[in-house]
Amino acid sequence: MGFWKRLFLPKKEYRSAAKAWVENPEKIQKSINRVLDTFFDSTLKELMPEKISLSLEPVAGLRIPEDKVKIILQGVDIRTVLPFNSVSEAMSQETQEAILEFAAGTVAAPSKFFLMKILGQSPIQEMFSLGLEKILVEFNKRLNPLAGVFQAAGFEKQISGFLTALLPSFTEKIAEMLHNSSESETGKILISNTLKIFLQTGFSDLGRLESADLRKHFEKLRKAISNDPLLEKSTEKFYENLRDAILNEYRGETLKEFLGYSDREYIRFRDSVSKTTAENILSIHKQKPLTELVAGLLEDMLA
Repeated sequence: MGFWKRLFLPKKEYRSAAKAWVENPEKIQKSINRVLDTFFDSTLKELMPEKISLSLEPVAGLRIPEDKVKIILQGVDIRTVLPFNSVSEAMSQETQEAILEFAAGTVAAPSKFFLMKILGQSPIQEMFSLGLEKILVEFNKRLNPLAGVFQAAGFEKQISGFLTALLPSFTEKIAEMLHNSSESETGKILISNTLKIFLQTGFSDLGRLESADLRKHFEKLRKAISNDPLLEKSTEKFYENLRDAILNEYRGETLKEFLGYSDREYIRFRDSVSKTTAENILSIHKQKPLTELVAGLLEDMLA
Protein backbone atom coordinates (compact mmCIF):
# COMPACT_ATOMS: atom_id res chain seq x y z
CA MET A 1 0.00 0.00 0.00
CA GLY A 2 2.83 2.37 0.86
CA PHE A 3 4.47 1.76 -2.54
CA TRP A 4 1.34 2.72 -4.51
CA LYS A 5 0.81 5.74 -2.30
CA ARG A 6 4.35 6.95 -2.96
CA LEU A 7 3.89 6.29 -6.69
CA PHE A 8 0.63 8.15 -7.28
CA LEU A 9 0.50 10.77 -4.52
CA PRO A 10 3.34 12.92 -5.92
CA LYS A 11 1.67 13.05 -9.35
CA LYS A 12 -1.57 14.12 -7.72
CA GLU A 13 0.28 16.78 -5.77
CA TYR A 14 2.05 17.99 -8.92
CA ARG A 15 -1.28 18.28 -10.72
CA SER A 16 -2.88 20.12 -7.81
CA ALA A 17 0.05 22.55 -7.55
CA ALA A 18 0.08 23.07 -11.32
CA LYS A 19 -3.64 23.84 -11.38
CA ALA A 20 -3.31 26.30 -8.52
CA TRP A 21 -0.43 28.05 -10.31
CA VAL A 22 -1.77 28.21 -13.85
CA GLU A 23 -5.15 29.54 -12.74
CA ASN A 24 -3.71 32.29 -10.54
CA PRO A 25 -2.33 35.23 -12.57
CA GLU A 26 -0.61 36.66 -9.49
CA LYS A 27 1.39 33.46 -9.01
CA ILE A 28 2.29 33.36 -12.70
CA GLN A 29 3.37 36.99 -12.54
CA LYS A 30 5.51 36.28 -9.48
CA SER A 31 7.25 33.41 -11.30
CA ILE A 32 7.89 35.55 -14.38
CA ASN A 33 9.29 38.31 -12.16
CA ARG A 34 11.65 35.77 -10.65
CA VAL A 35 12.92 34.77 -14.10
CA LEU A 36 13.35 38.38 -15.22
CA ASP A 37 15.13 39.32 -11.98
CA THR A 38 17.57 36.46 -12.48
CA PHE A 39 18.51 37.67 -15.96
CA PHE A 40 18.55 41.41 -15.31
CA ASP A 41 20.53 41.07 -12.06
CA SER A 42 23.17 38.88 -13.75
CA THR A 43 26.33 40.35 -15.24
CA LEU A 44 26.90 40.29 -18.99
CA LYS A 45 29.81 37.91 -18.45
CA GLU A 46 27.46 35.49 -16.69
CA LEU A 47 24.87 35.75 -19.47
CA MET A 48 27.27 35.41 -22.40
CA PRO A 49 29.15 32.09 -22.35
CA GLU A 50 32.40 31.86 -24.28
CA LYS A 51 30.98 29.24 -26.64
CA ILE A 52 27.40 28.65 -27.74
CA SER A 53 25.83 25.66 -29.45
CA LEU A 54 24.30 26.63 -32.75
CA SER A 55 22.67 24.48 -35.40
CA LEU A 56 20.86 25.65 -38.52
CA GLU A 57 19.48 22.17 -39.14
CA PRO A 58 16.09 22.98 -37.51
CA VAL A 59 15.53 25.52 -40.30
CA ALA A 60 14.79 22.53 -42.52
CA GLY A 61 11.70 21.89 -40.42
CA LEU A 62 10.22 25.34 -41.06
CA ARG A 63 7.69 24.50 -43.72
CA ILE A 64 4.07 25.20 -44.60
CA PRO A 65 2.15 22.99 -47.05
CA GLU A 66 1.92 24.55 -50.51
CA ASP A 67 -1.88 24.63 -50.58
CA LYS A 68 -1.91 26.60 -47.32
CA VAL A 69 0.70 29.04 -48.62
CA LYS A 70 -1.51 29.73 -51.65
CA ILE A 71 -4.53 30.32 -49.44
CA ILE A 72 -2.57 32.69 -47.21
CA LEU A 73 -1.09 34.67 -50.10
CA GLN A 74 -4.00 34.62 -52.53
CA GLY A 75 -7.12 33.99 -50.48
CA VAL A 76 -6.49 36.42 -47.66
CA ASP A 77 -7.40 40.02 -48.40
CA ILE A 78 -5.02 42.21 -46.43
CA ARG A 79 -7.67 44.94 -46.30
CA THR A 80 -10.06 42.67 -44.42
CA VAL A 81 -7.41 41.17 -42.11
CA LEU A 82 -6.01 44.46 -40.84
CA PRO A 83 -8.35 46.71 -38.82
CA PHE A 84 -6.87 49.81 -40.46
CA ASN A 85 -6.21 51.04 -44.00
CA SER A 86 -2.66 52.30 -43.52
CA VAL A 87 0.12 52.12 -40.94
CA SER A 88 -0.61 55.70 -39.84
CA GLU A 89 -4.13 54.71 -38.75
CA ALA A 90 -2.67 52.13 -36.36
CA MET A 91 -0.77 54.61 -34.20
CA SER A 92 -1.06 58.08 -32.74
CA GLN A 93 0.36 61.18 -34.38
CA GLU A 94 2.95 61.43 -31.59
CA THR A 95 4.23 57.92 -32.34
CA GLN A 96 4.45 58.67 -36.06
CA GLU A 97 6.42 61.86 -35.40
CA ALA A 98 8.77 59.99 -33.05
CA ILE A 99 9.41 57.36 -35.76
CA LEU A 100 10.11 60.05 -38.36
CA GLU A 101 12.48 61.90 -36.01
CA PHE A 102 14.28 58.65 -35.22
CA ALA A 103 14.69 57.84 -38.92
CA ALA A 104 15.85 61.35 -39.78
CA GLY A 105 18.31 61.35 -36.88
CA THR A 106 19.87 58.04 -37.91
CA VAL A 107 22.79 58.51 -40.29
CA ALA A 108 23.18 55.76 -42.87
CA ALA A 109 25.96 56.78 -45.21
CA PRO A 110 26.82 54.06 -47.76
CA SER A 111 30.30 54.41 -49.22
CA LYS A 112 30.82 55.70 -52.73
CA PHE A 113 32.43 52.35 -53.64
CA PHE A 114 29.32 50.46 -52.48
CA LEU A 115 27.00 52.80 -54.39
CA MET A 116 29.11 52.44 -57.53
CA LYS A 117 28.78 48.65 -57.29
CA ILE A 118 24.99 48.96 -57.10
CA LEU A 119 24.57 51.62 -59.77
CA GLY A 120 27.07 49.87 -62.05
CA GLN A 121 24.85 46.82 -62.52
CA SER A 122 23.88 46.19 -66.13
CA PRO A 123 20.09 46.54 -65.60
CA ILE A 124 20.54 49.88 -63.84
CA GLN A 125 22.99 51.12 -66.46
CA GLU A 126 20.49 50.17 -69.17
CA MET A 127 17.74 52.10 -67.35
CA PHE A 128 20.00 55.15 -67.08
CA SER A 129 20.93 54.92 -70.75
CA LEU A 130 17.37 54.41 -71.97
CA GLY A 131 15.99 57.17 -69.77
CA LEU A 132 18.62 59.72 -70.80
CA GLU A 133 18.27 58.74 -74.44
CA LYS A 134 14.51 59.33 -74.40
CA ILE A 135 14.97 62.67 -72.64
CA LEU A 136 17.57 63.88 -75.16
CA VAL A 137 15.61 62.68 -78.19
CA GLU A 138 12.41 64.30 -76.91
CA PHE A 139 14.31 67.48 -76.11
CA ASN A 140 15.76 67.49 -79.62
CA LYS A 141 12.31 67.01 -81.15
CA ARG A 142 10.93 70.01 -79.29
CA LEU A 143 13.96 72.19 -79.89
CA ASN A 144 14.90 71.24 -83.43
CA PRO A 145 12.27 71.55 -86.18
CA LEU A 146 14.42 69.30 -88.33
CA ALA A 147 14.37 66.48 -85.76
CA GLY A 148 12.89 64.07 -88.29
CA VAL A 149 15.79 64.66 -90.68
CA PHE A 150 18.35 64.14 -87.92
CA GLN A 151 16.66 60.96 -86.81
CA ALA A 152 16.79 59.68 -90.34
CA ALA A 153 20.50 60.38 -90.32
CA GLY A 154 20.93 58.20 -87.24
CA PHE A 155 20.66 60.80 -84.52
CA GLU A 156 19.34 58.29 -81.99
CA LYS A 157 22.24 55.98 -82.74
CA GLN A 158 24.66 58.83 -82.19
CA ILE A 159 22.98 59.65 -78.88
CA SER A 160 23.25 56.02 -77.82
CA GLY A 161 26.97 55.99 -78.57
CA PHE A 162 27.44 59.27 -76.76
CA LEU A 163 25.64 57.97 -73.66
CA THR A 164 27.71 54.79 -73.61
CA ALA A 165 30.82 56.92 -73.20
CA LEU A 166 29.10 59.26 -70.75
CA LEU A 167 27.55 56.67 -68.40
CA PRO A 168 30.63 55.84 -66.28
CA SER A 169 31.16 59.49 -65.40
CA PHE A 170 27.42 60.04 -64.93
CA THR A 171 27.16 57.01 -62.62
CA GLU A 172 30.11 58.20 -60.54
CA LYS A 173 28.51 61.62 -60.10
CA ILE A 174 25.22 60.04 -59.03
CA ALA A 175 27.04 57.82 -56.50
CA GLU A 176 28.97 60.81 -55.16
CA MET A 177 25.78 62.86 -54.84
CA LEU A 178 23.97 60.05 -52.98
CA HIS A 179 26.94 59.52 -50.67
CA ASN A 180 27.24 63.20 -49.81
CA SER A 181 23.49 63.79 -49.43
CA SER A 182 23.05 60.86 -47.03
CA GLU A 183 24.63 62.91 -44.23
CA SER A 184 23.19 66.26 -45.29
CA GLU A 185 20.01 67.92 -44.08
CA THR A 186 18.48 67.25 -47.50
CA GLY A 187 19.18 63.54 -47.12
CA LYS A 188 17.54 63.47 -43.69
CA ILE A 189 14.47 65.26 -45.04
CA LEU A 190 14.30 62.77 -47.91
CA ILE A 191 14.39 59.81 -45.50
CA SER A 192 11.76 61.36 -43.24
CA ASN A 193 9.43 62.26 -46.11
CA THR A 194 9.80 58.83 -47.74
CA LEU A 195 8.92 57.08 -44.49
CA LYS A 196 6.00 59.46 -43.98
CA ILE A 197 4.64 58.58 -47.44
CA PHE A 198 4.90 54.89 -46.58
CA LEU A 199 3.08 55.33 -43.27
CA GLN A 200 0.24 57.28 -44.85
CA THR A 201 -0.20 55.22 -48.03
CA GLY A 202 -3.08 52.76 -47.96
CA PHE A 203 -2.17 49.08 -48.15
CA SER A 204 -4.18 48.70 -51.35
CA ASP A 205 -2.00 51.39 -52.97
CA LEU A 206 1.35 49.88 -51.96
CA GLY A 207 1.24 47.17 -54.63
CA ARG A 208 0.90 43.42 -54.42
CA LEU A 209 2.92 40.35 -53.51
CA GLU A 210 3.48 37.94 -56.39
CA SER A 211 3.24 34.37 -55.14
CA ALA A 212 4.26 32.54 -58.33
CA ASP A 213 6.97 29.95 -57.54
CA LEU A 214 7.27 31.35 -54.01
CA ARG A 215 6.98 27.88 -52.52
CA LYS A 216 9.75 26.54 -54.75
CA HIS A 217 12.07 29.42 -53.92
CA PHE A 218 11.34 29.15 -50.20
CA GLU A 219 12.08 25.42 -50.25
CA LYS A 220 15.41 26.05 -51.95
CA LEU A 221 16.31 28.79 -49.46
CA ARG A 222 15.27 26.63 -46.49
CA LYS A 223 17.39 23.68 -47.61
CA ALA A 224 20.37 25.87 -48.46
CA ILE A 225 20.40 27.57 -45.05
CA SER A 226 19.92 24.33 -43.08
CA ASN A 227 22.89 22.74 -44.89
CA ASP A 228 25.27 25.69 -44.89
CA PRO A 229 28.21 24.97 -42.54
CA LEU A 230 29.88 28.25 -43.51
CA LEU A 231 26.84 30.30 -42.43
CA GLU A 232 26.68 28.35 -39.18
CA LYS A 233 30.38 28.91 -38.47
CA SER A 234 30.15 32.58 -39.43
CA THR A 235 27.20 33.09 -37.05
CA GLU A 236 29.14 31.47 -34.21
CA LYS A 237 32.15 33.66 -34.99
CA PHE A 238 29.95 36.76 -35.08
CA TYR A 239 28.65 35.91 -31.60
CA GLU A 240 32.19 35.40 -30.28
CA ASN A 241 33.38 38.73 -31.70
CA LEU A 242 30.29 40.55 -30.41
CA ARG A 243 30.76 38.97 -26.98
CA ASP A 244 34.39 40.05 -26.83
CA ALA A 245 33.53 43.60 -27.90
CA ILE A 246 30.81 43.94 -25.25
CA LEU A 247 32.70 42.27 -22.40
CA ASN A 248 35.82 44.33 -23.05
CA GLU A 249 33.86 47.39 -21.95
CA TYR A 250 30.98 46.15 -19.79
CA ARG A 251 32.09 42.82 -18.36
CA GLY A 252 31.03 43.58 -14.79
CA GLU A 253 27.76 45.37 -15.53
CA THR A 254 24.44 43.67 -14.94
CA LEU A 255 21.97 43.56 -17.80
CA LYS A 256 19.89 46.14 -15.94
CA GLU A 257 22.88 48.49 -15.66
CA PHE A 258 23.90 47.89 -19.27
CA LEU A 259 20.43 48.93 -20.49
CA GLY A 260 20.51 52.01 -18.27
CA TYR A 261 17.49 51.13 -16.12
CA SER A 262 17.01 52.78 -12.76
CA ASP A 263 15.46 50.49 -10.13
CA ARG A 264 12.10 52.19 -10.58
CA GLU A 265 12.23 51.96 -14.38
CA TYR A 266 13.18 48.30 -14.27
CA ILE A 267 10.38 47.38 -11.85
CA ARG A 268 7.85 49.21 -14.02
CA PHE A 269 9.14 47.37 -17.11
CA ARG A 270 9.25 43.99 -15.32
CA ASP A 271 5.77 44.28 -13.84
CA SER A 272 4.30 45.32 -17.18
CA VAL A 273 5.87 42.36 -19.00
CA SER A 274 4.95 39.82 -16.33
CA LYS A 275 1.38 41.09 -15.96
CA THR A 276 0.69 40.95 -19.71
CA THR A 277 2.35 37.54 -20.05
CA ALA A 278 0.39 36.13 -17.10
CA GLU A 279 -2.89 37.34 -18.58
CA ASN A 280 -2.04 35.75 -21.94
CA ILE A 281 -1.07 32.44 -20.33
CA LEU A 282 -4.37 32.39 -18.47
CA SER A 283 -6.26 33.14 -21.70
CA ILE A 284 -4.54 30.22 -23.43
CA HIS A 285 -5.23 27.96 -20.45
CA LYS A 286 -8.96 28.67 -20.74
CA GLN A 287 -8.90 27.37 -24.32
CA LYS A 288 -6.19 24.71 -24.05
CA PRO A 289 -5.72 23.56 -20.42
CA LEU A 290 -2.06 23.77 -19.39
CA THR A 291 -2.38 21.93 -16.08
CA GLU A 292 -0.93 18.66 -17.39
CA LEU A 293 1.97 20.48 -19.04
CA VAL A 294 2.92 22.35 -15.87
CA ALA A 295 2.46 19.19 -13.77
CA GLY A 296 4.74 17.31 -16.15
CA LEU A 297 7.40 20.00 -15.83
CA LEU A 298 7.19 19.80 -12.04
CA GLU A 299 7.54 16.04 -12.20
CA ASP A 300 10.57 16.35 -14.51
CA MET A 301 12.26 18.67 -12.02
CA LEU A 302 11.27 17.07 -8.72
CA ALA A 303 10.68 13.37 -9.36
